[in-house]
Amino acid sequence: RLFLLASLLTFTAWDGVAQHRSDAREVRLPITAARMPDRPWQQHMAEAPVWRSFIQEHPGWQVEFNEGTGLPHRAYGPPIAVPGASPEQRADDFLRSLAERFGIPWNELQRSALRATSKGVFVHYEQVRQGIPVIAGHAMVKLDAQQRVIAFALDVLPVGASTAQQLVDLPQAVAIAASGLEQVERSESMGLRWLPIPAGRSVDVRLVWDVRIENRDKERPQQYQCWVDATSGALL
Repeated sequence: RLFLLASLLTFTAWDGVAQHRSDAREVRLPITAARMPDRPWQQHMAEAPVWRSFIQEHPGWQVEFNEGTGLPHRAYGPPIAVPGASPEQRADDFLRSLAERFGIPWNELQRSALRATSKGVFVHYEQVRQGIPVIAGHAMVKLDAQQRVIAFALDVLPVGASTAQQLVDLPQAVAIAASGLEQVERSESMGLRWLPIPAGRSVDVRLVWDVRIENRDKERPQQYQCWVDATSGALL
């Protein structure tokens, strides 16, 4: 259960740190927290055949891996020319070329945004598996001014079926999300989501209901984002 109330967020320029009042009900899953790379494991993955073959074709590229999925969290290097009449087409073509090599499900990636800057273009994708969005399932391709690839990110679930069953219906999920709150004023369902939870060198993928709850604690309004496991009913 994540405490979301924007009106309680205070921002300070001191060391660029954002602060907010704590809430005893808040739980932050690992997916929402920054993690320090495991350098020996990063080196192990960089020496694997899949990345070695990539840098044989594209010398000079650097990478940091997502240690749960084994896919590049971010990679960058000298420009790679790709075909296409537009940034979107070039980014699509590049990701398709990575699909078999890295085991990414190209058919699950939906182009979501294009952002142009003075230094290039970022093409963003979101992952949708079996018609259900993947929380934080995101891929990105960065092109330089000549529309050559200079960076990419593959924070997506690899190819493979997710087999969790939905045993908890929406009314049950809303009741679970609101449990323990004093004065619930409104609830809203954002639908089912796949939630990848980092588990060391793997990922525990849960099917969850994404429920937003507006509550009032005395005179203070509160807003929560709740992930309810659609199989077990656990509030994550």
